[in-house]
Amino acid sequence: SVFIVLGWIVLAGRLIQVQGTQRDALSASVTRQSTFQEPIPARPGEILDRHGHVLAMTIARESLYAVPSQIEDPWQFSWKVSQTLGLNADSIYERITDPATPHFAWIQRRLSDEQAAAVRRLELPSQCYGFRNEYMRQYPQGAFAAHVLGIRDIDNSGRGGLEESLNSMICGEDGIRLLTRDARGVVMEVAAEQSRPPQHGRTVISTLDLLIQIETERQLDRLVERWRPQGACAIVIDPASGEVLAMASRPTFDPGHLTHVPDGGWNNLAVSAVFEPGSTFKPLVVAWAVQKQMLQQDEMIDCHWGAYRMGRRVLHDHHAYGELSVEDVLVKSSNIGMARIAERMGLQELYRATVSFGFGRRTGIELPGEAGGLLRPLARWDDYSLGSVPMGQELAVTPLQLIAAHAALANGGRLVRPHILAAENDPVPSPLFSVNSVNA
Repeated sequence: SVFIVLGWIVLAGRLIQVQGTQRDALSASVTRQSTFQEPIPARPGEILDRHGHVLAMTIARESLYAVPSQIEDPWQFSWKVSQTLGLNADSIYERITDPATPHFAWIQRRLSDEQAAAVRRLELPSQCYGFRNEYMRQYPQGAFAAHVLGIRDIDNSGRGGLEESLNSMICGEDGIRLLTRDARGVVMEVAAEQSRPPQHGRTVISTLDLLIQIETERQLDRLVERWRPQGACAIVIDPASGEVLAMASRPTFDPGHLTHVPDGGWNNLAVSAVFEPGSTFKPLVVAWAVQKQMLQQDEMIDCHWGAYRMGRRVLHDHHAYGELSVEDVLVKSSNIGMARIAERMGLQELYRATVSFGFGRRTGIELPGEAGGLLRPLARWDDYSLGSVPMGQELAVTPLQLIAAHAALANGGRLVRPHILAAENDPVPSPLFSVNSVNA
């Protein structure tokens, strides 16, 4: 009897210890096991063109999940659902029998209304499955402006285009609700005051003009069909403001149908392609030389009848020219004429002109994947550069850099920053040169 009394004393002491000193710890442990957080998805904002045409929008969809621990016959469940949704039964079976996920397993995300209704008609035990509300991205203009827009993946993350670069603005912030699960795995919502509602995404207004975008892409497709290049791109920009009115790249993709994307289809060549500008660089050099009064608009340039020795090499033109006006140096694309102009400028001024037109650095447009081009430092230029750079060699540029530089020729001499996000208070850039230099 003494041992029995001592045993009861020990048990009573242990009970007091558990209730007193470990009560909070055990309570917290139970809470952790039974209460969990579930995200409340935020609705991504729309993307519009400058006139309010919808380029990207969001619709609500239901997503189907299973509660594996509550499924008595996993194979029968897998078979019924697979036949209804056109899925692989083995794949579903593997997911719902995975011991690592006893309480939740996705079956199919973003069902159509008809698919969700068909699942409900199966009359499966309610504790075996459930639906979560999610959002699905749609692009009502099809493949138009695909590289500018990008896509949103299955988890609502932006990939490419504005969807990626403005992801935090567009996608918003998911909310949270606290749920509890009983011993049978049945889920119930708890403590609404502890939940946080979602912050839906903002609508983005782009500078694109849908009508100009459509026509630009049609013309680009005609060019590709005729010449069969490996890649091509087109950009339409407002030279006064730097607003991009249209941008297209080929090959391309349809953001609503991603099963057949051609090789290179994800690349936005308008901002990522890098190439030697060639003769398209020549007008920029001439405009700079005129502005710096190193060249007169009405003078004649001796082009040495098609052959001109410059240091250790001889420059040639496609046709032999004697004297050409400044205008004809550009019209006839005379390499010798450009080299003669560059000799007056010298390496340092030629380099300053190249940098001032924005080459060698990114424009800063609101799109991912922009390249900065290639421009060697002045210390690595030599006499050979004096003949090569004026004809658009020894440097590499992107299409966007080049069109931004040429926009300065069209707007009176201001290098504007290309942008594709509408803004009310863009800073006014300082002129690079005067209107007279542009009209040379």
